[in-house]
Amino acid sequence: GGDELFGGNEIYRTSALFARYHLLPGGLRRNFIEPLVSLLSLRGRVPVAGKAWRYIEQASMPMPERLRSYSFLLTLGAARMFDADFLGSVERTHPLDLMRRSYDGADARTMLNRVLAMDLKFILADNDLRKVSGMCELAGVEAGFPLLDDGLVEFAARLPADEKVRGLKLRYFFKRALADFLPRKI
Repeated sequence: GGDELFGGNEIYRTSALFARYHLLPGGLRRNFIEPLVSLLSLRGRVPVAGKAWRYIEQASMPMPERLRSYSFLLTLGAARMFDADFLGSVERTHPLDLMRRSYDGADARTMLNRVLAMDLKFILADNDLRKVSGMCELAGVEAGFPLLDDGLVEFAARLPADEKVRGLKLRYFFKRALADFLPRKI
């Protein structure tokens, strides 16, 4: 839970990098940068232009669709992962609809805090906690989740976003708060 509370996943750094693109004036992006990078990447003369164009494409995706674009389901294709009969029996847009509602409905003013709220619900609650609890149960070990104490979750929710991810530094507050307790290497 520490990653989802205090901004520790790599995707949060990546999202911050993509958000920086939108700090540039819209006219500069649309009328100069995007046409130039597109032209250079199509001609293949500037090797880094293709990478720049992929950055622009991802930075231009709305949230939370951008986060979902990293999904194995999308990168590999649902047809490679599931039987056609199964795919025909499910509403394939439902997960994204749930993510949009969670992201848009988060009681947060920043993109990072909206993503963290969504990750608490989907990544942590629907995925990680189930896996850890299930494996611990099979091993006869009782799982505990001290970072998910209600008071700590409420405290983390009140922290400003730049205390969680500062620049490109993940878990900024968490690392500072525990600097005297944990070994320097950690």
